[in-house]
Amino acid sequence: MKPLLVNRAGRIRLGFIVFLAFLGLWAYTPVQNYYDLKVRTDPSMFATVALSGDENGNPQITYSILVNQTIPVHFSAWLETAKGKRYCSGGSDWTYNREKHNGTKRPFELSAWLAVPSCSPPQEPYRACVDYTNLIEIGARYWGPFCSDLWEVSK
Repeated sequence: MKPLLVNRAGRIRLGFIVFLAFLGLWAYTPVQNYYDLKVRTDPSMFATVALSGDENGNPQITYSILVNQTIPVHFSAWLETAKGKRYCSGGSDWTYNREKHNGTKRPFELSAWLAVPSCSPPQEPYRACVDYTNLIEIGARYWGPFCSDLWEVSK
């Protein structure tokens, strides 16, 4: 077998292979962006948040999520008054899985759900809210905010 660069045809063939390699490296990002925007099924999320009282009358979060695929997200949770003032903002990184998390209603204490160890809820009616951010190659996707109804504070 003759070495690849012995004749002119071999050099042209090698040049063509090198050209295709550079073309592939150059086109990777635009092709990936097109795939992200036009071809791939967009993930979707929907959350249901409800505030209710536990046996001692303390506020408790009941939380349910629906996703159409596994999605790694950063969730941000907070308490918000009727006038829009935020309290006890917190958050964490989480991966939601369709098979594991869809429709599962879970109760949480306020501090656990907010990921804030010491939170004093406002002394006026408030709601619990959450939103999600999913970082991708070309930016981010956002869902929310999803909020509960107003919780009336007993004085």
